[in-house]
Amino acid sequence: MDYVIKDYWQDVWNYSFIITKDPHLSDDITQDVFIKVFKNWNSFRKESSIKTWILKITRNTAINYLKSSYFKRISLIG
Repeated sequence: MDYVIKDYWQDVWNYSFIITKDPHLSDDITQDVFIKVFKNWNSFRKESSIKTWILKITRNTAINYLKSSYFKRISLIG
């Protein structure tokens, strides 16, 4: 399973940065994405590539971060 992080970490970080334009938020999203990937590994149906599946999780996680009240509060403060 270590290969998943090694092979896809940079892709996940880059994609989350494209969506958020925030390097610190991209770090958090990347960490959350890999937690979700490992928790849901058994639900991967192999209908697409692993990379496609992981980047879909990345997109959804990044969008959820941007929608969250947590992000809005942080934006107002800093």
